[in-house]
Amino acid sequence: MLAQIWWQESTLEDRNKEAHKISLIFSNQNPDYTAMPQWHRVNALGAALIECFELDADYCAGEDLYFIVYEALANIGMHFNQYRNDFLTTAQDSPEHMALVQAVHQLQQFVVQVFLGTHVIEFAGKTISNFSKSKKQTLEIDVIEANDIPVEQSSAFTELLKELSEVAPLKPFTFTELDIAVGTVLTFKADGRLTCTVLNHKQVRFAGQILSLSRAAITAFAQIGIARKAVRGPDYWLYNGQSLTVLRLKKLAY
Repeated sequence: MLAQIWWQESTLEDRNKEAHKISLIFSNQNPDYTAMPQWHRVNALGAALIECFELDADYCAGEDLYFIVYEALANIGMHFNQYRNDFLTTAQDSPEHMALVQAVHQLQQFVVQVFLGTHVIEFAGKTISNFSKSKKQTLEIDVIEANDIPVEQSSAFTELLKELSEVAPLKPFTFTELDIAVGTVLTFKADGRLTCTVLNHKQVRFAGQILSLSRAAITAFAQIGIARKAVRGPDYWLYNGQSLTVLRLKKLAY
């Protein structure tokens, strides 16, 4: 089921919904699945996901297991996407294609074992970078001329580009989309003593100033002695104990 998120023909909305379902299962929020109480916890499965899939520990600090699973799936998806173009542009009977099949199989096995907690046996000390294309390959942009792509693969390559174009940044956050009313008090994730008040659909009042969520977060970090030049505001302001980012992802998944 994990691999189907990235390999099947689907829309971004479909993939978000599937990721939402999996996040509920592994965060023990789906009664149709049996949880392992000692494993399905933030300090067990959550810690393994952060380490093995190289998530930002500070970013995930204080979040619930649902959030961590969702973030892990997003990072796994990006690594799978490293191979998708090559799958579409190499002949299926070529040595290169067979090497890709083996590489993806290893990546899938690693992902499954991390989620089950058995990775410490076969993949001890490994992280997702061990199963990625080399740094040079990852960062290098290959310019492919149209004539270099076989005719039978051109259409598939075009469809891939179209699909990837759908994975665009979300529209700027607004309080309206979460039905958060003017006057609502939000709590700063890094220090619960700091709060801001919603002023309109996209601004808050914090420290006597009218600011965007991101600017308010940067200012809040400065107050606790941490210098940040740029942050995603919704990641760091909580409503009813959950970050605005998590609430938004959950709403988009339905």
